[in-house]
Amino acid sequence: MTYREPSIRSHSFSCPYCGAHSDQTWYDLHGSSIRGQRRTPFLPNNVNDIDFDTAPIESEAVRVVTEWAERVAKKDIFFEDNSAAVSAFRLYNVNVSRCYSCSKLALWHHQSLVYPAFRAGSSPNEDLDEDIRNDIDEARSILNLSARGAAALLRLAVQKLCKQLGESGKDINNDIQSLVTKGMDPHLQQAFDAVRVIGNEAVHPGELDLRDDRDTAII
Repeated sequence: MTYREPSIRSHSFSCPYCGAHSDQTWYDLHGSSIRGQRRTPFLPNNVNDIDFDTAPIESEAVRVVTEWAERVAKKDIFFEDNSAAVSAFRLYNVNVSRCYSCSKLALWHHQSLVYPAFRAGSSPNEDLDEDIRNDIDEARSILNLSARGAAALLRLAVQKLCKQLGESGKDINNDIQSLVTKGMDPHLQQAFDAVRVIGNEAVHPGELDLRDDRDTAII
């Protein structure tokens, strides 16, 4: 499956939920002030926080409100039809995308995906050892926060992969060279070398500066 990184400037990308390369519907957000005695967002922990005294216990309203409370308690992001309400304000720099494939909603701040947690790049191959997959997934999840941290984790993953492939796992330079002599694909060697050098510089002071370079880590 071809991976296409989610972007606020695209109407089709790999969904951060289901992973499908799918069309996305974009939404602007509007708001109105919370009024009444509460004046703060109502976030029920469960359906027991809802007061049903004003409705018959078997009514359709109870079912609808119960489903709503359950979704709020699960921390889902979802739409509720409130077309009759008048929104006083347009909210800028916050948008929502909705996946055509799974219908789930993603929350964006400016150009950054903030929910669900963004994982850059493709999922790690299932043939990798579990701890290597965990390192790669962690690198994917922190890329937007720290490109240097992601590069360092990827270097560790490469070192572990060399060991999985039968090398010592102690000296990444020697391990890569040994794999090259055994016929490793040149393109894979280039990727290994990039991770080896960049990941090492991310941990130890040197000439490379990755503080603003997420594109390098996503290679």
